[in-house]
Amino acid sequence: MKTIDPAVIAKLAATQNQPILLYEFYLDSGTQYLCDYSGNVTFPTGGQVYTALSIVHEHIIQNSASALDSVTIELANVNKLFGLYVTREALRGRTVIIRRVFADLLTNALYGEAIFVGTMQNPTVDQYKVSVEAIAGQPLRRKEPLKNYSRLCRHMLGDTGCAKDISTWIIEEAHAPDSGTTTTLVDSNLVAAVDIYKDGMVECDFTDGTYTWTEQRRIVSYDSGSKTIAIQVPFSVATSTATRWKAYPGCNKSWVDCYDKFYNVLNFGGFVHV
Repeated sequence: MKTIDPAVIAKLAATQNQPILLYEFYLDSGTQYLCDYSGNVTFPTGGQVYTALSIVHEHIIQNSASALDSVTIELANVNKLFGLYVTREALRGRTVIIRRVFADLLTNALYGEAIFVGTMQNPTVDQYKVSVEAIAGQPLRRKEPLKNYSRLCRHMLGDTGCAKDISTWIIEEAHAPDSGTTTTLVDSNLVAAVDIYKDGMVECDFTDGTYTWTEQRRIVSYDSGSKTIAIQVPFSVATSTATRWKAYPGCNKSWVDCYDKFYNVLNFGGFVHV
């Protein structure tokens, strides 16, 4: 039987309270801790930091004889950051936990009530949000398949399934590139391979006085002759002012990219004839 700390019960019964929802995404590369709040939340006090992000979920569908508990979670993606993250990290079959805490009741881990524990399905991404449905428990007492059958490769570029060494194509410099605008980055140290950075990612650190921040963008094209990266959504300032930058190669997960671009068809994780 589920037990709830008396202090939490008192908050639930109070006329006024300050609920906060904490989201824990257990992924292969590590757990992402997020919260829907005006600022970051540390819970319990001195413990884990949950990063503030515009994130909501629909009402959890209650269990019945014919339905499983399920919930759809939506995360803001207006600057493409989380959408880009999803393209590099698998969500399907991974665990998500939603906890409810209260702003004035954060000192003890027992004050965090897990209101949903489930397994995520395939996400959908657009310019506004990332949506992913999660189903509670293990349907039919079987584990959710981590991968689905698709014409596109199920591996992430450079992971153990892909088995492609991409280290020589990842370029990072602790200073500004040779030149660039809000939509381009040009540097002689980028690899001279056709389209190697297309569908990849570039991140830049910027500084304004004492304030430093990082921006990431999806790469839509790469001119290997001029070594020019073009991005999908403009940076807030020109890349020529970056204090650090890093470029990752990209793959659109198709058989064509695997064959022509990376010569890695023996490890292609898609199903061409589906």
